[in-house]
Amino acid sequence: MKKGIIATFSALALPLLCGNALAASSAEMSNHHWAVDAIEQLAQDGFIEDLDENFGKGKVSRQDMAQIVAKFADKNVQGPSKPLADRLVVEFADELHQMGINKKNTDKVLFNNKFQIRTQDQWQADKGNSIRNDAHYATLQLNPYVLFDKNWSVNLRAEANFNFDTGNFVSPGNYLTDGQRVIPSTGIQHAYLQYDDNNVQLMGGMIPYFSKIDEGMMYDYHLYGGQVTVSNDVNVTLTAGKTNRFDAVNDLAKVYANDSTVKYGKYYGLEIYNNRHDRFTWGVAYHHWSDKNKLYEECGATAINIYEAAFGYRFDKNFRIHGAVAWTNSPNSEHEPGEAPDQVNHDSKRAYNIELDYKGAKLSQPGSFGLFIAYRQLGHYAVIAPTYDIIGHGMRGMEIGGDYVFTPNLLGSVRYFHGQEMPDETGPGELLENARGFLCELKYFF
Repeated sequence: MKKGIIATFSALALPLLCGNALAASSAEMSNHHWAVDAIEQLAQDGFIEDLDENFGKGKVSRQDMAQIVAKFADKNVQGPSKPLADRLVVEFADELHQMGINKKNTDKVLFNNKFQIRTQDQWQADKGNSIRNDAHYATLQLNPYVLFDKNWSVNLRAEANFNFDTGNFVSPGNYLTDGQRVIPSTGIQHAYLQYDDNNVQLMGGMIPYFSKIDEGMMYDYHLYGGQVTVSNDVNVTLTAGKTNRFDAVNDLAKVYANDSTVKYGKYYGLEIYNNRHDRFTWGVAYHHWSDKNKLYEECGATAINIYEAAFGYRFDKNFRIHGAVAWTNSPNSEHEPGEAPDQVNHDSKRAYNIELDYKGAKLSQPGSFGLFIAYRQLGHYAVIAPTYDIIGHGMRGMEIGGDYVFTPNLLGSVRYFHGQEMPDETGPGELLENARGFLCELKYFF
């Protein structure tokens, strides 16, 4: 809860109170405090201009931090940066009050919403035939969150997806006719409690998990469980829970359809990495997914252990390169009902990504844009729930794309993929098949 102001004090207590307030305002904060990282992220997103290039390299006073926050406290910050901006305003509410900037209590209940229109086309060869999945749909995403005080928040995400081709909202019940294998189902996506204090963050519930060191190559989905992040010179994130996403085991379309054959597995993950805003970034990770029934039926293993390393380097304010490699030693074979086991293809147990970025679209700056070119390989068993929209697990190839900000909070994106689908086995008739993907979308944040 927000710090209360006691209405009556004795005259003798006033000097002490004022002295404490001034001392608190001038108190220094560690550069590992979550607020320092949030300021750096907002500057990168274009909401804070002319941030000192040495910011974050040493301690900073709360008063100096509040002066930075004051620059955007009354701006209409939208998009992924909005929760960070709102939490910063709550964190430095006392300092902002001293500067004459006041926020109402009703501001503690906040919204960060998105409306999106997307056209998506995916094609791949299949032993002389072709498989094509086209989708034209709209998404309304509501993200209400409640800030109890500067430490605690409750977060919710709900999505409604409307298929333009069929004229229906997509749900698990009608997914076979309306989902077209790529449209997510309507429903609750996240519901979790979050705690932030200095350099520690805790989350529990139906939490979002975006693997940090590889920018989502390994995992970008929710899971039921908890996560602990401790920030220091070296950051550590521990994640544990259960999830129905392992795309090599549970078909994604069946996950969206809530099919009875889809099984939940246990997930444990450890990520170790440095500050994501450093010029040179690095990270290592370990991921474990297990289900003794479904996984054993698929490939004769009871668990998959994946090891990972990642890097990134920013040349200047325009160019950045980053990548990751992941590998697993199991499984050795796959089991098809009524057939002898086939050896698993080596490439199915390897994943990597190398991407070059140019500039970056900033929602607050109309006319800003970003371009990228990447080569990705997503081995079936080497990734769990990758973030890429038009490259599924088991595929490899080149992806190019760009983003452009038309007006504040209106973002357009284009992606194109050209590559192959890799065979997951080495048996007769297992071939590399051509694959293509195209995506065009328009997002408005409000």
